[in-house]
Amino acid sequence: PRKSGRILNISSVKSLIGTTENYIAYCASKGAVNMYTKQLACEWGKYGITCNAIAPTFVRTPINSFQLDDPVFYKKLTDRIPLGRIGEKKDIACAALYLCSDAAAFVNGQVLCVDGGLTAMQQNTDPSAMQAKRCVTEMLRKMFIFKEVSHDLRKCEQRIF
Repeated sequence: PRKSGRILNISSVKSLIGTTENYIAYCASKGAVNMYTKQLACEWGKYGITCNAIAPTFVRTPINSFQLDDPVFYKKLTDRIPLGRIGEKKDIACAALYLCSDAAAFVNGQVLCVDGGLTAMQQNTDPSAMQAKRCVTEMLRKMFIFKEVSHDLRKCEQRIF
């Protein structure tokens, strides 16, 4: 018997970034697909089976055409994508071909974002994430200063006593 295989799941960028409203079940279910993908990769790798997922952004389908036909929605969406467009079926198909090919024989447990850079942009411009980063940076700066001051105080104490 052949000791190899490929499993490819379809996730979504919504599994990685939040949105404003009405996506709780969708985001949670796609997040579960990501973890399912990773766990399956861990358990079935010993059989030579890789398991990966594709996480696309919007690709025009009959299900989402009502959103993409709205010029305001479309512009707001594509303004957040560095490549300036939504995905095409070909983009997803090429990623699927790669992950199912021998070229990806050592790629296992990965979630490949096929999103024109949306998640890269979103993660860098999310106001709450930026605020959290500033808070952590400030906290680390203060800790470093405290460490230096503490070190200097200990030196002084050693000299005095």
